[in-house]
Amino acid sequence: MGLMAMTASAAPATAQNYKLELRDVFIRREKKSGPRLLHDINLGLICGEVVAIRGKSGCGKTTLLKALNRFNELKIGFDREHGNILLDGVETKTIDPLELTNRVALVMQEPTMAPGSIFKNAAMLAKRLRFVEHHSRSAARWAQIRGISLPPSPLEQEVEKNLRLVELWDVVSHRLTENAATLSGGQRQRLAIARTLGAQPEVLLLDEPTSALDPALTRAIQKTLLQLSNDGVLVVYVTHEEDMVAFADRVITIDAGRVAENRTQTPDRDWLKAELAHAASPPGELVA
Repeated sequence: MGLMAMTASAAPATAQNYKLELRDVFIRREKKSGPRLLHDINLGLICGEVVAIRGKSGCGKTTLLKALNRFNELKIGFDREHGNILLDGVETKTIDPLELTNRVALVMQEPTMAPGSIFKNAAMLAKRLRFVEHHSRSAARWAQIRGISLPPSPLEQEVEKNLRLVELWDVVSHRLTENAATLSGGQRQRLAIARTLGAQPEVLLLDEPTSALDPALTRAIQKTLLQLSNDGVLVVYVTHEEDMVAFADRVITIDAGRVAENRTQTPDRDWLKAELAHAASPPGELVA
């Protein structure tokens, strides 16, 4: 990937190439008797797009986010009483729930850590590498007996790559065997993103991904989201933060359970262009 390619916006979409499409979606808290939370939602989102969902507290924006991988229906019991949510043109209700939640992965605002180590949490969704890791461990045991040093296994390399993407590797590389519960709130949030990347999702959903982060770490997460976007991942997040709204290719505003605004924009990523230009310049050369 070229350095400046990371700052490009997603291309215009047609009805035929939506990654996720919502058609006339209505959602209630409970079947028939519960209050209606979303009304007549129609949206089309494409691969590689960075989408910000905003609105006042209680407006339905998080309900919309969690509807995209059926979290509301499968975990909370909300009822999609009408309409379709399509992934690559296929109704999500017809997709196996485990497959769906791997392909359309959700990172919660306050993610739950699995019992166990930081490494275990970072590696738990990289299922495609589990079989390889089993054999790598056997080889490592034999190598240890013989005094031979082996390079990191594929799973270890994957964990390191994803932790580096969220600017967490330098913080935890020396404490991977420690319990994940010892991390701070912001660190757990970044670990949850790294864990989710292990599943190689096609769509990444995030609820307030930078709410617990300082400006420097917010930029690190933005850079990660851009890299994923450049690789074709559809990134959708809920935010109250204006810099995250300005960062997006598309802004969706929810008001009282309805789409009040759905617009594309030129994202504000000048800081990233300057950073990349500085990184690409020869040592000692000043970048204007």
